[in-house]
Amino acid sequence: MMKTHRFFIATCLTIITSTSVMAQLTGNGPSLSHDPSKGSPSAPRDMSAFSNLLNINGSDGIYLKKNLYLVDYYTVINGQKVLGLPFLYAEWCTGTISTPDGREYTDYKLKYNVQNQSVSFLNGNDSMEVNESIKDFTLKVAVGDSLITSRFANSTQYQKNGKELYYEVLIDNEKGQLLKTNTKKVATADDGIIASSTSRYLKLESDYFFYDKKTKKLTKIKPDNDLKSTLNLTDAQAKDLYSDTYEPASEESLLMFFKRYFERAKLNGL
Repeated sequence: MMKTHRFFIATCLTIITSTSVMAQLTGNGPSLSHDPSKGSPSAPRDMSAFSNLLNINGSDGIYLKKNLYLVDYYTVINGQKVLGLPFLYAEWCTGTISTPDGREYTDYKLKYNVQNQSVSFLNGNDSMEVNESIKDFTLKVAVGDSLITSRFANSTQYQKNGKELYYEVLIDNEKGQLLKTNTKKVATADDGIIASSTSRYLKLESDYFFYDKKTKKLTKIKPDNDLKSTLNLTDAQAKDLYSDTYEPASEESLLMFFKRYFERAKLNGL
């Protein structure tokens, strides 16, 4: 454990402060600010209607309502105050980091910044950004009395070109994977609860992909995508897999579809 600790101190040089001073002076990247009177920056989960539903583990169908706007917190980006936090989860999560050369670092407190696609770890009272290449990492998220582990894989494992980011692995099967990207972008609120506080906020956006392990092809799944052609299904196979309640823009529908697809593939050789 001591060897691991020294590794991170030696290689992770970027310090993320808990104030907005550095971002305001340099204009480089976001920094976290919060109202000290409201306690820790790790805000409690909001189970109200103003949170969105995110899948935690596609294999067992467990879901968790997650904070969407975090109305008591803001991030300073390029010197401007933006409502919300850049992280996928506001709280620190226990996790593991794997590097491309096979090293593994376990039981660290991690945060995944989806606004700039970086990973930070807790070193004493300091938050430090990992600046060494990461193959994949995991986060353990508390759901009731259980801990659900989510895995995130570096996009370089699927494609060599393009901006580096992390795919959340919703389902991992010997035939293929259902993947999801999580990103936050600065958006403008015109009305509603957000606009009453500020016009600019960090909006969480997601896209879904199917990775075929045999052909090594990554296909983006759009709401109007015909999964029949994507998966080379016959009419009968497609009819069997689509349910009457299937909604193209629903993550839950996608999960149920691909769970059935992988089950049929194992039984019938799809």
